[in-house]
Amino acid sequence: MEGRFLKGDHDMARFIREVPPAVSDAAIEALFKEIHHLLTRVFALHWRILKLPTELLPDKSHINVPAPEQYEAIKSLEGEMMEYYSRLQLEQLDRQAVDQLQYADIAIRHAMGAAKDVKDIHHNFHEFEKSVNDDIVELIHARTQSQQTFYLDLLPFLEKQPPRNKLAAALDELKLRDNTIYHDFMHRMYPLIQEGKFSELEISTLFNVNRELHAGNKDLLETFQALYIDRYTKNAGL
Repeated sequence: MEGRFLKGDHDMARFIREVPPAVSDAAIEALFKEIHHLLTRVFALHWRILKLPTELLPDKSHINVPAPEQYEAIKSLEGEMMEYYSRLQLEQLDRQAVDQLQYADIAIRHAMGAAKDVKDIHHNFHEFEKSVNDDIVELIHARTQSQQTFYLDLLPFLEKQPPRNKLAAALDELKLRDNTIYHDFMHRMYPLIQEGKFSELEISTLFNVNRELHAGNKDLLETFQALYIDRYTKNAGL
């Protein structure tokens, strides 16, 4: 069973099982810790699908698990979190707790979006590995390297967050960079399309890969925004 998930082991929630929803303040904090755990799983999935260097991923506990099984485990974790979220909503909560749950919901939704965005192009990367078209190989290599740099600039904020104003500025900069990465890929593609370097199917697939990576990056940034900025500034009345 090496490299495979065992039910009740690797795919289990780490925090929400330890706190009953009736203890609402502690339960909400446990839910946010679980979202942090979910994010580490999403990065591991992206790493596996894009075949990025293992040594660059801080949390390597799931990296050797095949991508389809990783995604199923992430979905299982989401299901457990949303069940817990639903039970929390049945408790008598003050306004602050209700707001916190709102941002937890936003963070979970975007984290799952980031997982699905990249999961959906797993088969495309598998096909690109077999391509004999040097232009495709070069394009995908460049896109993967840009993606790796984006992840490595975002990942440190998962473990340690700077003051919120600095984190907000860093996320804004990453949004701009993600847009640049997306458009640079398109601009590199257009001349090659005009030169007839790709089939119609290859053009569609390349567009789709770029679009889904872009969508995944936006979802990751929205998750960080809800998890590490909005949930605090809302409560501070800012």
